[in-house]
Amino acid sequence: MKIFIDTSSLVKRYLVEIGSEKLDLLFDESDDIFVSFITEIEFNSSLKRRLFDYSINEMDYQYILNEFYQDLKDFSVIEYSLTIKNRAIDLIKKHQIKTLDSIQLSCVNTNIIDKFITSDEKLYNASLKEFKNKSILIK
Repeated sequence: MKIFIDTSSLVKRYLVEIGSEKLDLLFDESDDIFVSFITEIEFNSSLKRRLFDYSINEMDYQYILNEFYQDLKDFSVIEYSLTIKNRAIDLIKKHQIKTLDSIQLSCVNTNIIDKFITSDEKLYNASLKEFKNKSILIK
């Protein structure tokens, strides 16, 4: 199974949160993991916020960041293109979703991806309208 993982869910792979176990099972079942070109940026932002608000310490921050970058080497990263940009704009107009969410969703090619994984409810609802039975919400 080929899965595309939004950053909101990918964080659950590195921090124990509600939904972490479900995500781990999806990782185990997958043959290939796809992420967006913005995932690295969003992941760094999310992790730094957790360091700043003291939900993780400096040692955990460095460890998690290292683990993420080790895994990123094995992920298939969907790179920026004009098609993705134009689709993101269309998705914003159609679903009134946030900029980065529209980019995540526009990176999903349903001819390649079997499942789209997110923990963001609004993004999940938009993905249901776009992909029907290919979306999974991890909460």
